Amino acid sequence: MKRIILLVLCVLLLALPSYGATYNVGTDYETLAAAFDDAKNGIEETGYEPDPNPEFKFTSSYTSYGAITINNENIYEPVEDEDPEYPTEITLYDELTGITFSGAFTSASGYRHFIVNNSVIPIIFSGMTLTGSSGGGITLTTGTITFNGTNKFTSNRAANGGALYIASGANVTFNAAPEFTNNTATSDGGALYIASGATVTLPSGQAFSSNTAVNGGAIYNAGTLTFSGTSTFTSNTASTSGGAIYAASGANINFAAAPTLSGNLAENGGVFYVDGGAVSFGNY
Repeated sequence: MKRIILLVLCVLLLALPSYGATYNVGTDYETLAAAFDDAKNGIEETGYEPDPNPEFKFTSSYTSYGAITINNENIYEPVEDEDPEYPTEITLYDELTGITFSGAFTSASGYRHFIVNNSVIPIIFSGMTLTGSSGGGITLTTGTITFNGTNKFTSNRAANGGALYIASGANVTFNAAPEFTNNTATSDGGALYIASGATVTLPSGQAFSSNTAVNGGAIYNAGTLTFSGTSTFTSNTASTSGGAIYAASGANINFAAAPTLSGNLAENGGVFYVDGGAVSFGNY
C-alpha cells in the first residue's frame, strides 16, 4: 500500500506543470504587459494553460520609458505616451511560482531598469545585460533576488549603487560571476550599495572595473557581503574613501580567496576603507 501511495505521489508531482516558456519582449511582444498576458492566458507551448515559470527575454528592440516595478501582487511598466508616474499595471496570477528576466535593454534616462519590492514570488535575473544613461540598474527593497548566468552591468548611474542598490533586509545571491563596468554613484557605491541588514553572496570570478563613487568606488557595504571565491577589482575610484570597497560601521565582509587588485584609487584607502566594519580573509 505504501508503495502504491508513493507511486501515485510521484505521478502527481511529475504531472505538475513547469512550462517556463520564453516570451521575447521587444520583438514578439512590444511590451512586457503584452507578453505577460500570453503567459497568463496560455500559449500553444503551455497547452493554453497559465505558465507558472515564464521567462521574459528583453531584446534590443525593447524601449524603456521608466523603471519596471515588481511588487507582491503587481508589475508596473511605463509605456510610450503615458506618464511614467502612472504606468501600466500587470496583475500577477495565482499559478505563478517564479519569474525570470533575461536579455538586454537600456534604461530610460533618469530611471533604473527594475525596482523590486517583492517577497512572494521568486525573481530571477538570468544572463542580463543592463546598460543605463542616467538611470541605474536594479533596486531591491524587500525580498530575495537570484542572478543566474553572467549578468553584466555597464555604464549605469545613480545616487547610490549605480548598478545595484540593496536595501535593509533584502537578500541577493549570484550563482554565476557578474561583471560590473563603468558604473557611477554620485554618492556611495559605484557598482553596489549594500545597506545595513542586507545580505549579498558573490561566487568566484566576478569583476569590478572602472566604477566610481564618492565612497566605495566599486562597493559600499554596510551589510553582510561574502565572496565565495576569487574576485577582481581594477581601476575603481572613490573621490573620498575606499577605491575598491568601503566597509561602513557594522559591515561584515568575508573573502574566501585572495582578491586581485590593480589600479584602485581614493584619497583615503585606495583599496579598502574600513570605517568600523569587519573584513575577514580565508585561509590562503
